Amino acid sequence: MTITVQAFLLCDGVVIDSHSSKPIVQGVFDQIAAAAYPATHPNCSLFVRLLLEGETACNIGVAVLTPSGTRDLPIPQQSMKPAANGIVQAIINLQGLGLAEEGTYKFLLLINGIASAEFRLLAGRINPPDALAVAKGPLH
Repeated sequence: MTITVQAFLLCDGVVIDSHSSKPIVQGVFDQIAAAAYPATHPNCSLFVRLLLEGETACNIGVAVLTPSGTRDLPIPQQSMKPAANGIVQAIINLQGLGLAEEGTYKFLLLINGIASAEFRLLAGRINPPDALAVAKGPLH
């Protein structure tokens, strides 16, 4: 009786192909930049794919650890049942993802309450261009 994490990704979005039922994961990213913090990412998704062997169901959830160590549980645990081939797939849409501070965020995949996978997101700062340097630069 095992549960194997086959994928745990932060991305722009996931589309399920209407003909093949294959997930199309778009825009996987592990870095983001904002001019100032706190900041909000308007819309992104987590894609989860598990293989359950000898298990009839599992509970999945997500916890987020901020750079300063605060733990948030933006996704409550949900019970998931596998398809006939033992696969569980979940697309978790994160609308208005709050980023309180600059640094590394850890997204933890919780399976039956246990952290089973981790995805890190580095939140950095956009440095505004030096207006004087741009004005003195060559014209294109």
